[in-house]
Amino acid sequence: MTSMLLKLNRGLFLFCGALGMAQEVTVKEHMEVVYSAEDFRMSSDDERSVLVYDNSFFDRFEPVSVGDILKRVPGVSGSADAGEFDKPQMRGLDPSYTQILINGKRIPSRDSDHSVFVDWIPADLVERIEIIRSPSSDMDSQGVGGSINIVLKDAKSTNSALMAQSQFYSTSDKTRAKGSASVGFSKNQTSFSAMAMFHRRHNPKVQQSDIFDNEGERLFKDESNVLDSDELNMLLSLDHRWGQDNLLHAQFYVHDSDRQEFEDSSFFADGEFEEGSFDHALINQRNMGGQISYQTQWGTDSIFHLSLDHHKIELDNRADFGEFDEEERHVDEIEFNQSDDRETQVNVWFTKEVSSVYRYKLGVDLKQKTRHSRQETFEVDEGELESVADHGVYDLTEDRLDSYIMGTWRPTPRFSVQTGFRFEQTEFKTSGNNPQDRSELLPAWHFRFDMTSATSLRLDLSRTTRRPDFQDLVPHERRDEPREGRSTIGNPSLQYELANGVDLGVEQKFLAHEGTWGVNLFYRNIRHLIESIEIDDDLFQPRNLDEGNVWGIELDFGAPLTMIKAPNVSLFANLTLQDSEVRDPVSNAKRRFNMQAGYVGNVGFIHYLNGVGASYGLHYLIQGKSSDLEFSEQSRVDYGNDLELVLEKRWGSRFSLRLSGKNLLNSPRSEFIEEFDGYRGLDEIEQTSKERETSGRTYLLTFRMGF
Repeated sequence: MTSMLLKLNRGLFLFCGALGMAQEVTVKEHMEVVYSAEDFRMSSDDERSVLVYDNSFFDRFEPVSVGDILKRVPGVSGSADAGEFDKPQMRGLDPSYTQILINGKRIPSRDSDHSVFVDWIPADLVERIEIIRSPSSDMDSQGVGGSINIVLKDAKSTNSALMAQSQFYSTSDKTRAKGSASVGFSKNQTSFSAMAMFHRRHNPKVQQSDIFDNEGERLFKDESNVLDSDELNMLLSLDHRWGQDNLLHAQFYVHDSDRQEFEDSSFFADGEFEEGSFDHALINQRNMGGQISYQTQWGTDSIFHLSLDHHKIELDNRADFGEFDEEERHVDEIEFNQSDDRETQVNVWFTKEVSSVYRYKLGVDLKQKTRHSRQETFEVDEGELESVADHGVYDLTEDRLDSYIMGTWRPTPRFSVQTGFRFEQTEFKTSGNNPQDRSELLPAWHFRFDMTSATSLRLDLSRTTRRPDFQDLVPHERRDEPREGRSTIGNPSLQYELANGVDLGVEQKFLAHEGTWGVNLFYRNIRHLIESIEIDDDLFQPRNLDEGNVWGIELDFGAPLTMIKAPNVSLFANLTLQDSEVRDPVSNAKRRFNMQAGYVGNVGFIHYLNGVGASYGLHYLIQGKSSDLEFSEQSRVDYGNDLELVLEKRWGSRFSLRLSGKNLLNSPRSEFIEEFDGYRGLDEIEQTSKERETSGRTYLLTFRMGF
């Protein structure tokens, strides 16, 4: 009997082994221990509180875009539709409070509120992600909630490889393809790499809504919302050295997408079809940008750096709105939205080690942003277009001159202080209006104390800012904002929001093996909050009103489970508990910031199966409920939990086959909406809606071959 059990156990192990992966092997006390250092976040020697995640950490779960990557890092939540994660929110704040950087530099946003869509950046182009909880003085100051630095692969980190992927969507029963190729080589003092990727993106969503008016009449809405996009991405990198002291670096990227969004809504009363409406959008977007930099070392203690960056976004959007019945459909209204954003930066800095315990850095950043935007709406009458609303043709220019000084003092091997001041001067101009000058002095202090060789304590104090929405600065009336039948006019005299922030954290490394755990407390006091108020009948304007406070605790852990006799299992987990307080401009009561979830957390593991080049893993995401309170509407949003599973088989170091399952729980995004006849809470409810949206399960089969 014992022999039979041993055979069965051996057969089960071999069967499971066909699904797993083995990477780094260490023999200790005659037990084979398998795990990879990239299973966990990397420790940073920076004075600031920075969490670093190598691409090996998130690559194994086959993320499609940077949005997919950010689901796995601490303290990042999202409020997008089901199946999407396009605008990250650090500490649960509005996306405009989160600063998105590429290679340490801000990039332009296609939206006017400075928030950045990250779903256009393919995950395959990313070398690592850095979560910067509190910025230093040599960074742009717009990271009130925090900053996310997306470091793209360069010439040294790009390998020659081919990738082919098939994606199956259970909701639409359709399959889409994705493929990429990369090449990298070095000769003498020169390194070059090129990557190209084509992706047919697809996201089918289904939404059902129960709608009740103030007389109790019920409508049922059945909505289908499908996203289809053909996307092409390219990334070129070049590094060239002269001796040991001079480095020339150049990088260029392009993203081109043709995107279609089809939304059809059918309304039913008592089970009978009443009417239908549709919204079909065609979006052409091109992102292009690049950087060229030169860095040289002067002597043994000084470095000089000069770089030029240029980015642009061209967006051309057409949306057709109309109605349909059981026999035909017709377009009632067409909306055009065109914008051209360009941003150029020149960065110069110089650093010098004065002694073995002190160094300083001086820098100047010159930035210019231009935007040309046009929005217009037409009614369709018997095939003829008639303009009904000109939302504005406007040009704006933002010229900035930022200078900073920063010093780092390390009096002992265990204690260091980094302090600095950043002075930002901005001239903002819009077409037909006088220029406006703004200036802010933004200090930052960072303290690090290594209590032991494995335990570090960090304290970060910094002042950050949030710049107003561009459209809120343009004195042009916008129709149907904040809701249909009302208008909003911009306010050129808006001040910037200013935040004083504190982060206090402890990090513990596991010296016996890889991994860390950490705890961080954070607090933000945000002044000059921008809220819209009614200045005339059905006319609103943004104003600087009150202040708000944000606080919370962030926990993260990552280590192999050798302590519980599971040496081939790598576990990672994080949890952020967050809260806030702001005075509501309508009710005058205190509440949370809009769309801030009470918590967000992740847990996952990777199990390596020894000797067969295989592994499997699981990732689970949870996010708390949130609410959105506007003048005449309030909503409560509940996000379902997200489960992902991955199985991988490797043949040597060149070939791999990976099966991934996403959104395996098919969790819904549920929203309860109350619309009021006038002001929220002061007038009667005009309509209530209960919405439930799902996007279905997705399965990815990926083959990779290296050279």
